[in-house]
Parts: sequence; structure tokens; C-alpha cells
Amino acid sequence: MPIYHLRVAWREDSGVVRPPLCDDPIEAPSLRDAITVALARSQQLLTEGTNLAWLVGPDGHMAWSLRMDEDSAVAI
Repeated sequence: MPIYHLRVAWREDSGVVRPPLCDDPIEAPSLRDAITVALARSQQLLTEGTNLAWLVGPDGHMAWSLRMDEDSAVAI
């Protein structure tokens, strides 16, 4: 089964992303299932000092991201 990695970090207004505070593996049959698991891990997504979460796919590339701001969360 593919392994995705959930990472969370702070993204500056300038677009610079600080180093991730976590790199948690998620074993899931598909990206959709990995996203579901990531969204269920709200404690990790809402860690103080972070405003960006993303999944890295089995190929090592970013597969999904979630940017959180004061008003809403936007999935990209």
C-alpha cells in the first residue's frame, strides 16, 4: 500500500515555507484516502505556529496542500 507523508509548517506572507514540524507517514490505498486521514488528524493540522499542511506522495512530490489563514482553510 502506498505511503504518503503529512507535513505541517509555517508559510510566511512572502511565500517562504519554514521547515516542517512533522513528517508523519500515512499508509493509504489512494490519495483521496490519505487526504481523509490527514483531515482527521486535526491536532496535527492545527498545531500552534503552523498555517500550511501538505501531503507528499509515494513519488516524493507534493500531492495535496491545505493553507490555513485567520478566516478559512483553502485546499489546493
